[in-house]
Amino acid sequence: MTNLLQNPGFDGDWWRKTHTGKEYGEILAPMSWVAYWKEGGGPMAHDPDNTEGYGRPEMQAAGPFPPYLDPPRSRTGKGSLKYFTFWRIHDAGVYQKVTGVTPGQKLRFSAWAHGWSSTQDDAHISDGAGVGRNAFFALEGSISDDSARNMTFQVGIDPTGGTDPWASTVVWGKGAHIYNAFAQVPAVEAVAQGPAVTVFLRSRCLWRFKHNDVYWDDAELTVVEAGPTPGPTPVVPVTPGNVQLSFEPAQPGIGELFTVVARNGATITDPRLGFENCEIFVGNVLKQGNDLRWRCLAFVPGPYRVQVLAGQVPVASGGFTLLTKTPTGNIPK
Repeated sequence: MTNLLQNPGFDGDWWRKTHTGKEYGEILAPMSWVAYWKEGGGPMAHDPDNTEGYGRPEMQAAGPFPPYLDPPRSRTGKGSLKYFTFWRIHDAGVYQKVTGVTPGQKLRFSAWAHGWSSTQDDAHISDGAGVGRNAFFALEGSISDDSARNMTFQVGIDPTGGTDPWASTVVWGKGAHIYNAFAQVPAVEAVAQGPAVTVFLRSRCLWRFKHNDVYWDDAELTVVEAGPTPGPTPVVPVTPGNVQLSFEPAQPGIGELFTVVARNGATITDPRLGFENCEIFVGNVLKQGNDLRWRCLAFVPGPYRVQVLAGQVPVASGGFTLLTKTPTGNIPK
């Protein structure tokens, strides 16, 4: 499917465009995107001691270069977007207006993100119960720990093409708390009401942590093609070695840990899992008797195709349909 965005992976040039029309030395936005944020609003209802309210973030390029290699702060390509507030909270992001769409088209917007949310200086650790060094994902509303709830990511579409992120016309996807490693923010869909739409990347913070650092990469806006929804794909065993693929449970739910099992796969050299869908997280392979087992998480409902590979050679394939359930949990290691 064609990605309708310009500079979707933040690998291009950078400029200083903001929603206020004013340039700031500490704000460098990716080309084709415009920075936005809230300011003030204190004291905050959830934190009366915060009389300042929201702060303007600093924004800049990150990517596969120092100091963003350990831990890695880009997912693919040459760059990623970073912005942050230091001992302040923010409600901020970037937007892009996309022209040339057809009124009545259904569009889907997604992006990958994570945060470093901490009162300390170890870049590998974020605050919160169950977070720490873990790659963490939980839907907004599914956890109660205050520190783990600090940072929330969302994506949105204004199907009218408006550029006000606070407008009632913006359709927002579900919020998610994501830390320490890239995960796909829950996608959002909307029907274009005219020849242009606007997409928004957004993060919100509750607490004035020392490090409220945000990283975005790999945004995608596509047309949702009409057609019947396919059902679950049956398991298709493939030789050599009579390796057979199964899933435990057979139809997992969103955010539910499930296991991909390669029966008779223990002798495979360089075993790997390959997915047609990208919205999935795979743990390390575990050998158990004659079997190989991978613990996984996925967050986008629908059909998934899976292959077991010996290096780059497929040796088994199968599929399942991800059911809609409320997720909460850690991305497996």
